[in-house]
Amino acid sequence: MQNKKYVFCDCAIEIKHQNPILKKNNYSLFLEDFETPDFSVEVIDDEKLPEKKGQRLFKGELNEVYLDGETMKTYSAFPIGKEQIAKDFACRVNNEKLFISFYKETNEFLVFEGLRLPDLLLSKGIGILHCSFIEVEGQAILFAGDNQVGKSTQASLWEKYAGATVINGDRAGLFIKNGKIMAGGVPYCGTSGICKNKQMPLKAIVCPSIGKENELKMLSPMESFTFLLGKFAYNTWNPSEVNAITDLLTIVVESVPIYSYSCLKDESAVRYLSERI
Repeated sequence: MQNKKYVFCDCAIEIKHQNPILKKNNYSLFLEDFETPDFSVEVIDDEKLPEKKGQRLFKGELNEVYLDGETMKTYSAFPIGKEQIAKDFACRVNNEKLFISFYKETNEFLVFEGLRLPDLLLSKGIGILHCSFIEVEGQAILFAGDNQVGKSTQASLWEKYAGATVINGDRAGLFIKNGKIMAGGVPYCGTSGICKNKQMPLKAIVCPSIGKENELKMLSPMESFTFLLGKFAYNTWNPSEVNAITDLLTIVVESVPIYSYSCLKDESAVRYLSERI
């Protein structure tokens, strides 16, 4: 039995496997040794996944969840062929075993997709936010919002004009460590391709929009909560995940300044914001 150890933000995951697990995407950036894991998962390659039986708790396009006595089984699928028919490739059993089927070679992408990594992280109080994540003088600034609102543009401008480092072009993990709100790198980075494994205290969250001039407004905790909730990855059907993300976000919006920022796409936007946060 071989072991691989990964740390994502503040969550330590041990993967135990008989066959080699090939590197894929950004997961190997998070390899790190530790003493005690939060999760220890055995990966099993098998032609057949465990039988679907028991109470079905959820059915989506690419995943299903069953409760069979005290055994929770989460099935993950990929769309296959021209007709994009969903075919199960993995089954996570009680966060302890992961069965993977019909692939010739097992790689990190398959393992962590099958584990549904965001679910595991959230169970440890780590929420994944859709944002562009930059580091400025050892602190994190997150540009959060929907697509095409200027998140990546503002991050790039800060890199160019303020010496910032882009940690992740598309996601950040938020969590609490030693009483501080922290932002950490995660392996998901969208089309940006920018992914670094770093974590640091969170200075501010900025919600940009394209404007005719630079105008900054601090949001109230309620406004911030309402805007940001839908930008996190969580399963709305799962009460424990809803509670976890609600608890985390409540602490974040009460502890960290969050702004709405109508702004230009030039150096002035960087200068204006840096003078006010």
